[in-house]
Amino acid sequence: TDLDRTGCFVSLAPSEVAVFRWDAAVELLLPLAPAEAAPHAAAASSLSLDASLGPYPLGTWGEWAALTQHISPAALARAAIAPPTLVGPSAAEDLEALPAGAGASAARRRSRCAQAEA
Repeated sequence: TDLDRTGCFVSLAPSEVAVFRWDAAVELLLPLAPAEAAPHAAAASSLSLDASLGPYPLGTWGEWAALTQHISPAALARAAIAPPTLVGPSAAEDLEALPAGAGASAARRRSRCAQAEA
């Protein structure tokens, strides 16, 4: 993509698992179809994948938790971000086109995250 960094907000219930695959062609994580995702979700839920994961940098956990505690469904709604939404920085020409006083959320390029084929 033409974005240096993007994020996709998803909303999950406790113990819910979202499964994505990396698409090198578009450089994005894309959700898998439910039938394809099911065995991966079951493996994640059973913790059978843990032995294959790299170590989490626990030194940054406190900072991450402090920052992400402010991302709530209400905060996303105020920013007009309805999960699943892909968010990335806008190009300079997009920022120049914004009306005076436009909020920071308007300065971001948004699109729906790719939906999995059923």
